Amino acid sequence: MKCTFPGLFFFLLLMPVLPSLQAEVPLNLIAEPTEKVYKDVDGVKLKLFMFAPAHHKEGNRTPAVVCIHGGGWSGGSPELVFPYARYFASRGMVAFCISYRLTNLTGVTPGDCIEDCKSAFRFIRKNAGILGVDTDRIAILGGSAGGHLAACLGVMEGIFEAPGEELSISSMANAMIIYNPVMDLTSDNLLRLLPENRPLKGFPGLTREEIAKKLSPIFYVKPGQPPAMLMHGIDDTTVAPSQGKRFAEAMQKAGNRCDLHMLPKTKHAFMYVNGSGADEQVLTAILTADEFLVSLGYLKGKPTLVKRK
Repeated sequence: MKCTFPGLFFFLLLMPVLPSLQAEVPLNLIAEPTEKVYKDVDGVKLKLFMFAPAHHKEGNRTPAVVCIHGGGWSGGSPELVFPYARYFASRGMVAFCISYRLTNLTGVTPGDCIEDCKSAFRFIRKNAGILGVDTDRIAILGGSAGGHLAACLGVMEGIFEAPGEELSISSMANAMIIYNPVMDLTSDNLLRLLPENRPLKGFPGLTREEIAKKLSPIFYVKPGQPPAMLMHGIDDTTVAPSQGKRFAEAMQKAGNRCDLHMLPKTKHAFMYVNGSGADEQVLTAILTADEFLVSLGYLKGKPTLVKRK
């Protein structure tokens, strides 16, 4: 697959893009992703891109991570999170990057984005045997709007499910890795991001404020939800740092694990290669996620991406 996003080459050719980082494992040995269509909506083919670790095969029960790109629900593409998928595949996980309908399409709302991500997650779990995935160890990862969608798959159970799917197969993640996420759309500066005059499918008659609340993960937190790692830049002026902090505090109050990392001198979208973050911040985003996954038993050993001496 040809990719025009320079971030893809972060793990193919580390030193030319981020000269301060190097990999202990030759990441360019990770094969190009396998493409699969997980759903067709009105002629729009939604795909997932699978990165498999070396010697992976059908029938394995390997932990997995599903990576969701950001872009304000209206832009971006799966290639934005290819670097994360490629790295975690090099560490021994099966990694997926997924596409979803964007709100620049007629009639599409963030509710449809949630629905699509849940469909992709259910597709992976349903086909876990063929994909070689452990159904009980599938993490979700995302930043910004992708962080919002990742959180939705951690806390929104039984809502925004696509019609006709096998609801007996859970669409809920087993762990969450979330960067600078949108958690409460009812705040004034985020409410404006909702497309105007687009009702949520299945929820007729709601005001814009009610729609915003329905889409906000902060209002779905309860005991017994999966562990989370949340990272937010203190200098983020796009999504207020208080969004991440409030969600973490709500999770902890409910008795759920939520490791909160507030990064000084860090802006929005720091986790993306060639985004707003410096090499050091990208490294921190990856290594903190790695350590979190090790703590859950999804990974073993030490991270294989290090700062170049």
